[in-house]
Amino acid sequence: MMWSNAPCPAYISLVRRSRSCVFFLACFALVQCNFPAEPYKVPESRASYCDDLDQVVEVLGKGCKALQIARSGAGCTLSDGYSIDQAAYYSGGFLVGLSAFSTYQAIGDTSFLNIARCTAQRLDGLVPTSGVVPILTVKGVVDTTASVIPMTTQVNVLAMCSELALFDTSFVPLVRKLAHGVLGGLDEHTGLLCVELPLRSNVPRTAETSLGAVGAFGAQALARASFVTGDTLFRSTSEKILSEIWNRRNKKNDMIGETWDLVTDSAGKVAYPGRMFRFDDMGGAYLRALMTALDVHPSHELQEILVQYERGLIDAIWDTRIASDGGFRYLTDPKGEEQAAEVETMYGLFIATLLRTLPYIPDAELRRSVIDRCRIHANGVFLTEYGLKHFMIPHNLAEGGGYNNELNDSQLGYAVLQYPLGMCALAHVTDEPSYAKATKAVIDTLLVRHRLADAEGVPPGYASMIETQPPFGRETSYYSSNWCREFLFLPAYLLFASIEPSRSVQVDWGNGTIPNVYGLCNSPPFWDLHKVNYDRSAKRLTITTSTGSGLGLIRLDELGHESIARVIKDGADGRAYEGNTLACEAGAHRYEVFFK
Repeated sequence: MMWSNAPCPAYISLVRRSRSCVFFLACFALVQCNFPAEPYKVPESRASYCDDLDQVVEVLGKGCKALQIARSGAGCTLSDGYSIDQAAYYSGGFLVGLSAFSTYQAIGDTSFLNIARCTAQRLDGLVPTSGVVPILTVKGVVDTTASVIPMTTQVNVLAMCSELALFDTSFVPLVRKLAHGVLGGLDEHTGLLCVELPLRSNVPRTAETSLGAVGAFGAQALARASFVTGDTLFRSTSEKILSEIWNRRNKKNDMIGETWDLVTDSAGKVAYPGRMFRFDDMGGAYLRALMTALDVHPSHELQEILVQYERGLIDAIWDTRIASDGGFRYLTDPKGEEQAAEVETMYGLFIATLLRTLPYIPDAELRRSVIDRCRIHANGVFLTEYGLKHFMIPHNLAEGGGYNNELNDSQLGYAVLQYPLGMCALAHVTDEPSYAKATKAVIDTLLVRHRLADAEGVPPGYASMIETQPPFGRETSYYSSNWCREFLFLPAYLLFASIEPSRSVQVDWGNGTIPNVYGLCNSPPFWDLHKVNYDRSAKRLTITTSTGSGLGLIRLDELGHESIARVIKDGADGRAYEGNTLACEAGAHRYEVFFK
């Protein structure tokens, strides 16, 4: 299966709505007119991302209501195998309820905002002065017998609360308290973060930690907390953690193992993946953390680390045995020992991360190399049957594109959610729409095959894992304590995919033309709501272009509105639009778009 890129007569006529017809002609000359044909029909495919948005919001809204009813004991019937107490808002690190803010951020639905606010208020009343997130019993009270909480839970909660606090400043004190809780997990000997936080005294610490899921993500969350609170201690600690991670690289090739023994201050041996590292769980996570720190406070040292690390990373993980021309390998040994040519599903997020680093890289040759590697991987793995099976993305593939084993033939929904970010960004950078076209097919398939029926005895939602071979059987319904948490992030990724600028236009999401993403592949994107803001019910979209943006167009058909009714540019009425296409002038501007 390969996407065709044969030209088709796609022409747009524009009624003269501005004082200058030349401006419009210049804009539309920049539009990409070649659209690839689909190789075969996607089951129950829809016309635009607006239908996907509507479905996700409706399904998750019903699920949230069912969880609320069950939590209150008002009679929601669930199957015996489903533990409502493990999925309710106030357990599992409070992450489900807090994650609802991402859905609000994407579409402006206040019902999701209220869930996030209520969860944060409940959390604020339970977090002790130590700032460490408590574990609750099934009755909703603090479990005094619990000994530790994973650091990943603590930094996830900190990240979610930071985004909420940027919208509602009443939660800034909670962010400050949670950030101090993270600081309590610093190892004095190495300056790295421990893998767990103690909930009571005299609890022995686990020797090994993760430099990606814990170290990089923790540093990223602290940097963001510094931005929210203005506390420079969080920023300096974040920078110190990132520097300490870099100090533990293999200085021959600048690669960093994923696990580290805090006692011996050497590479870990017990926790997965041992001395090796995963291309996104370590490589991508570290780059995302470095960018977040640089966005908060420019640092020549951290920027040099980013450039040096990325140069080594794209070479170290590149495997010519993958597909026809090479691809990003899943596992790599920092010492350079040969590993299997496996492909992992997280490359959608990894490509988005690499493309987001481009403005931080002064070396034009390295920038070109990054784009080329992303394009070659996507062409060989994503646009062909090597990596795309029945419009689904398997978890893990062996050399040759075959399933690694019978346990690895399922699509992980949480990782696939980021493909609108990575592949639509690649489509914009390369001016090649095939990547966005294929992504639409993948998301449509995801929402058809993963959706759970209302009568299944569980809250409405989506299954986490589905087989990528007929009959597409289900492996698990939900992750135990995280009811559909990852799907709460999907509207944010779909919003990015629905805003389609021509190659010359740079939409400013705040410190970049691509939103950054927290932590690993089961986390949300975040951006400046003053720069890009969408209220679906009010039919209003705010878009900001960056200083380096050129003359061009932004297509908004995927949002699903009838047409643009009015545009306010920089506070004054603008007339540069036709249908659902917005014509943009060069430079930094703010467009408020109102739809019919």
